[in-house]
Amino acid sequence: MNASVSMSRWSVGNNAPRHVHLTRDVLIKAGVLRDPADPEQAYQQARVLAKNGQYAEAASLVRPHARIDGRLGLKMNELLGRCAMYGGGDWESLLKATLQGYRESDDQLGIARTLRDIGGMLIEVGSFDEADRVLRKSVHLFRARYDNRRAALAKMLRARLRLRAGYVNRAQIRIDQVIEELEQLEDSHGLAFARLERAVIAAHQGRKEDAAKDLVAAESYLGRSGHPLERVRARLTRAECLHLLGESRRAANGLKRILVDVIDLEEVPIRAFVHSLLGETLSTVNPNAARQYLMRARHLFARLNNRYQVAHCDVALALVEGPMGLNAKSRFAALPIAELGKWPALAAQYNIARAELCAGSKAERSRQALLKSRTFATDNGDRTLMRQIDLALRQTGLVDEEELNRLGAAEDEEPLARAGISGAPRPEPYVISDITDHDVLVVPRSLITVRMMGGSPTAVPETAALKPPQSVGVKSFRARA
Repeated sequence: MNASVSMSRWSVGNNAPRHVHLTRDVLIKAGVLRDPADPEQAYQQARVLAKNGQYAEAASLVRPHARIDGRLGLKMNELLGRCAMYGGGDWESLLKATLQGYRESDDQLGIARTLRDIGGMLIEVGSFDEADRVLRKSVHLFRARYDNRRAALAKMLRARLRLRAGYVNRAQIRIDQVIEELEQLEDSHGLAFARLERAVIAAHQGRKEDAAKDLVAAESYLGRSGHPLERVRARLTRAECLHLLGESRRAANGLKRILVDVIDLEEVPIRAFVHSLLGETLSTVNPNAARQYLMRARHLFARLNNRYQVAHCDVALALVEGPMGLNAKSRFAALPIAELGKWPALAAQYNIARAELCAGSKAERSRQALLKSRTFATDNGDRTLMRQIDLALRQTGLVDEEELNRLGAAEDEEPLARAGISGAPRPEPYVISDITDHDVLVVPRSLITVRMMGGSPTAVPETAALKPPQSVGVKSFRARA
């Protein structure tokens, strides 16, 4: 059989022998056959592109075929929805249309996946109650189909939701359950991302060493097995933890390096978050630069129609622009005040900003708002927020030092052990290392820092193994423990 006849047989229709279809499927999955005019090949190639963050090209491949009937058409629409989630676009309409298609075809796993994606995006835009309801349904459907891995990952989003809302202790309970389930399933990839989530939770709680342990476990795995975009996420989480633990200057230095890696990424939410976090870390060190980064973040989030993150940027900008002598109060005019009650953690940040700008004229009102927010932070284990509120109370003089001491100091829950200070020998603590141009992992001080060269670590410590390691209302979100 000559080559032209042979290749023509790969494109024949349903009359082709069964073994031809099987061979063709193998070649497509292996990436040998790539013909964008063929819907299956276009879909397979687009999946690879989307995984690598090339959302525009991925969407351009599947969009011409998205109207085809059957399961493949639904999968293409699902992929288009994900491209819109991360690359920008009308993700809500696309995902809802995909969900309707899966419901009409009674594809329970497709329904569960799409509900998970919708829930994840609802978290990002601040629709916490709706996100919780959707994700709870997703977990139920995954379990009904015995897909325990995806069920655990959907539960991880429910933990993230609680953290984003400000219910830090509840988030810890949920992420601990997720990690236990993923360990039992021996899902190292999912476990790496769950540990990144738990590291941020631990940082909010002031547990430095626990945050470092989870970071080293996650980054050591992703350094070996993750693709570049996943390693960027891990480094970004490390910077976020440094900032939450009060080491904002180190976080800013690392974020500037990360910014070089993400500046051309199509994944707009990551670029926006890097700019936003960089602005927050520089707020006291370099207010002018902080303002520029926050304004850029606000612009990117506005492009995504993300009102929650835009509001977050406006509050952060008010905190930066006030000491600069700018009209910071004008930032409040753009805030959806009526919705702040749905965003407890952001409401607390708003109360801080308002107290710093308005304490002179509305002292008692500002004082009560801050004390209410501090009670919320204390009850929910957010020591980072407690420290921020305490600083605002001191700087504005709304409470004296004696009253602040009665409230209880917002010290770290587990201070780092200092070698040689106590008489009894103690194990070397884990610390979070600086972020360099090459991924540098978090390790115990007694171990050599692991550097990522060419995408693979030169050494990984055994301890890094993943296996078994106006006042604004603040209680509207009905988070279940």
